Amino acid sequence: MVVPEADPGLRLGPAAVHLWRAPLDLDSETRRRLREPLTPDETERAQRFAFDRDRDRWVAARGWLRHLLGAYLDLDPAELRLHASESGKPELAGVDHWLRFNVSHSADLAVFAVARDREVGVDVERIDGHDPVPRRFLTDAEQAALARIAPAERPGAALRCWTAREAYVKALGSGLRGTAQELVTAATLLGKPDEGRDSTAWTLHAFDAGPGYVATIVVQGTGADVPVAARPVSVRPPEPSLRARFRADDARRRRSGPLRVRCA
Repeated sequence: MVVPEADPGLRLGPAAVHLWRAPLDLDSETRRRLREPLTPDETERAQRFAFDRDRDRWVAARGWLRHLLGAYLDLDPAELRLHASESGKPELAGVDHWLRFNVSHSADLAVFAVARDREVGVDVERIDGHDPVPRRFLTDAEQAALARIAPAERPGAALRCWTAREAYVKALGSGLRGTAQELVTAATLLGKPDEGRDSTAWTLHAFDAGPGYVATIVVQGTGADVPVAARPVSVRPPEPSLRARFRADDARRRRSGPLRVRCA
């Protein structure tokens, strides 16, 4: 349960980076609750998916995001104003909001990165045992590094490289994927992404997103406190915050008029 009044872990210090993971294949009641705070535009976007499973997973990821951000800000999830940047990165609408976040999902898992006043990018990929990254997307140096790795370990190594690139691009909020090559080195393929190059004041870290998944986060600046594993979000979405409940109570009282006391 992610409730700020009861969970001090939701207090973001200047160096803190929080990582969360949430399931996307859910029962109908949980899906309904996660769908409730979505805007009409988000609901319309969900309807564009051709397959029910893809639509349900996207709705679940968006609903979890709204509940998480609402918990950090002590707001009703439906009150949040989200929009996409020019590159498609989701952001909170408003003037330079201090709460920065990023989302990634693969198969039936979503991961969320949250930080204060520093950009973050996150990517997660499921390991399915097949060649996950076509060789044409790897540089000669990366292909050479992969060749030195045991065949059974290559899918995971290639995904570490791929998630590092994707997370870096998402942190930058840029579609210039070629710039990711400056940060991703052979160390990424060898399972040590935190030793990658840091010439641009971005650091990258692998983290545990759960069995069968590879995940990487890229964080702006240095000195960030990045956890080694994502924390699970409860399958049950959090209850409204105290402030949101007080506002809801006030709204109900206004609709019903003044309180009436009946005397016997």
